[in-house]
Amino acid sequence: MKQLIPILESKQTVFTISDIQKITSLKHIQSVRNFVNDAFQKGYLQSPYHGIYAKKEYNIYELGTKLKSPSYISLDTVLYDVGAISQPSSDITLVSNDSRIKKVGKYAFVYHKIKDAILYNPQGIIHKDSVPFASPARALCDLIYLKK
Repeated sequence: MKQLIPILESKQTVFTISDIQKITSLKHIQSVRNFVNDAFQKGYLQSPYHGIYAKKEYNIYELGTKLKSPSYISLDTVLYDVGAISQPSSDITLVSNDSRIKKVGKYAFVYHKIKDAILYNPQGIIHKDSVPFASPARALCDLIYLKK
């Protein structure tokens, strides 16, 4: 289980099989799956969603961006955090290349479809602990774009 050390020491808290393969340098996908299954059985990793693995304490926003890629945290979540809107939402809002809702435990991740030209534009995207967030200005622009 020496491959577990870089995962536990990583700042990243949520992983896909591909992420784990890169971190551990395991070559074969079946070896990665066996490793993940063993770490899960021993309680080092948990699986909050099918195909997604996390440390015991994980960043919920990081989970949201791993559930649907590409995506970034935006709209109500960002605007409430900076005090631009006063109505809290229990949902975590993200922007992605399609619209959907994914529920994980007590959280609902709401993805809003936006054009690829906007989604892939890095202007106004801030990375906090490897999680992409819209700046307040970008979140407001996303809201205006989506609500017309």
